[in-house]
Amino acid sequence: MNTTIKHEGVISQIEGQKITVRIVQAMACGTCNVAGHCHASGGKEKTVDVYDANAVNYHVGEVVTVIADGSVGHLAVAWGFGIPLIIMLATMFLIKAFTGQDTFAALLSIATLIPYYLILYLFRNKIQRKLVFRIEK
Repeated sequence: MNTTIKHEGVISQIEGQKITVRIVQAMACGTCNVAGHCHASGGKEKTVDVYDANAVNYHVGEVVTVIADGSVGHLAVAWGFGIPLIIMLATMFLIKAFTGQDTFAALLSIATLIPYYLILYLFRNKIQRKLVFRIEK
């Protein structure tokens, strides 16, 4: 079953074919009538870069809907959290089995994340082509 993820946002910047959309993820009190005047109401603001050949058809401040396939979300979670967790656990259990030292195993398993995230950073342009977002007016 292929689902789509949709979020409403506001275009904050346009540079060539890159459109930056600001999305506010409302918390539970986001539907309250006084949420705009209440300091307790919270929301997380995110920015999404959308590449569109028709970027000239949009303007800053315009309200748009950002759309992504559900598989994009699963892929992002796997790369950001799933694979690092597997790497950490595998390293920790292997080092613990060979050395018997808990502290060394824990520290080395955390240290393995440095090259992993460095590799993700180096391949960010290639990854960006796989994580595709679309926008609609």
